[in-house]
Amino acid sequence: MELGWLYSMAGDRGAVWFWHHAHGWLWTVEGVYLFIYKNAVSNWLYHVQLPNGRNILYDYNIKKFLVP
Repeated sequence: MELGWLYSMAGDRGAVWFWHHAHGWLWTVEGVYLFIYKNAVSNWLYHVQLPNGRNILYDYNIKKFLVP
């Protein structure tokens, strides 16, 4: 899954909210990133960049990598 275009909005205390067309609002902050909070389902994702540069997310709720 390529993350593609993200709309970002600054939050409190250095946090950042991102809008992603498939995942809705996502939240992270320094010290928490590579973990990303998926607001719509109150769930954590984990960002992984593969050696080939491709970005994927691991979904802790379904215990699977989100790949196309």
